[in-house]
Amino acid sequence: MKSSISHFVFFIVFILLLSACKKDKFLFSEVPEISVQSITPSIAKEFTDTVEVVIFYKDGNGDLGFEQPDSFCLEVWDQRLTQPDVYFLPPLAPPGEEIAIQGTFAVTMKNTLLKVG
Repeated sequence: MKSSISHFVFFIVFILLLSACKKDKFLFSEVPEISVQSITPSIAKEFTDTVEVVIFYKDGNGDLGFEQPDSFCLEVWDQRLTQPDVYFLPPLAPPGEEIAIQGTFAVTMKNTLLKVG
């Protein structure tokens, strides 16, 4: 009888421990963190050179980017112009999934003027 009671108590404690261990849905904040990681070259010849901007991102639900190629969701502002250059950003996570993502992507801007520093 003692053995079956101790097994029952062990089982209840085990179930309680499992229910207390809930997995967080998002490892990061659902609000994306985006920052410029690098810009190369630091000085470019106006309207001739190509500039690459590497952007770091971290997002708790993976909803960065669009499937439709005509959705230009990334804006890069050139201080000389009144309108931004717009770029397509494909989904950075599998479509329909809410997963935490982080990484980098590069944007190549052609014929741009850039002075850093």
